[in-house]
Amino acid sequence: MKLVNRRAECGMLDRLVEAVCAGESRALVLSGEPGVGKTALLPYLIGQAAQCQLVQIAGVESEMELALPAATSCARRCWLVWRICRSGRAMLCGSCSVGVVFAARVPTSDLAGLSQLPLAGLGAADARAAGC
Repeated sequence: MKLVNRRAECGMLDRLVEAVCAGESRALVLSGEPGVGKTALLPYLIGQAAQCQLVQIAGVESEMELALPAATSCARRCWLVWRICRSGRAMLCGSCSVGVVFAARVPTSDLAGLSQLPLAGLGAADARAAGC
């Protein structure tokens, strides 16, 4: 998928990768309505972070209906790994840095306090240029 008119967003993702490569831990929440481009930005991020060890975890919307802690377990696991590494008490990764990027329609309270990147839809001309 071709990214059109997403320089600012790509720049923010670039800075996240640079910070993690420099030894800092970072978290970011991409948010926006369905079809706004959250999923399109993730392959860009993966390409920029090719020198990093990557783990991708995907939640499924149907999990939202479950009355179980598993419904938010993905976010909690990622948040926990990030917090442990950030605190310097990591048992498995020593002094590693961790970057965590969440994509969500509406950020939940579990993601409160993290850096936010709200996405807006493209204008008509940009949408045509992207092939939408």
